[in-house]
Amino acid sequence: MGIVAVLVVGIGLVVYGYLWDRTTNRLHREQLTSTPDRTIPGHRTDADAPGYVSAAQLAAKRSAPVTDPELLAPLRARADASPSLPYGHLAETFTTHAGDLCVLDDPVILVVDGELATVRELLPVADHARTLGRPLAVVASALADDVLQTLEANTLAGTLPATAVAIPESDQRRQLASIVGAVPVSPADLKSGWVPVQHLGTCATWISSPSRLWIVADQA
Repeated sequence: MGIVAVLVVGIGLVVYGYLWDRTTNRLHREQLTSTPDRTIPGHRTDADAPGYVSAAQLAAKRSAPVTDPELLAPLRARADASPSLPYGHLAETFTTHAGDLCVLDDPVILVVDGELATVRELLPVADHARTLGRPLAVVASALADDVLQTLEANTLAGTLPATAVAIPESDQRRQLASIVGAVPVSPADLKSGWVPVQHLGTCATWISSPSRLWIVADQA
């Protein structure tokens, strides 16, 4: 009787072990073949999925720069009376007005206390700006190529007018942050998705050329 009892218990453990192993393997296979969880900290899970377009399609969408002298003259006068820094936008794509000027009204301004290294770090702020229907200006010590290309693509596609300026010197970035009412956000906070909206700056009008940036506080 003792032998039978041992055999029954032993067989039960073997069956349990077999079933547990088969279930574990099935779950493992499902994890490998299913869509991975790509939740991004600070990014809405119900946000629109990114769209992909070719360079030719984007180029066809590019608008002609504003050339009306009656609009350009007062714009330049406002720029001349405003604080400026010797740093310009990083790509011709951001040009909106004649004279290689980029003009953004009431932009959301992100100042990074370091380098903006990945598109993932930019998504929560970009989503915030697009939700508000406002353009986005990004300032960092440097921007990775794919981040810059993403801003260019969204500008050309019309999904999010944007611009980007690289300011290597931290004291100059902090000076700009002070002018626009922003708090420089660290790369670590961007990676974690922690970007309080109170840390984002703005101004009445952002004007930049390839070599200079003006922050206009007054309305046109």
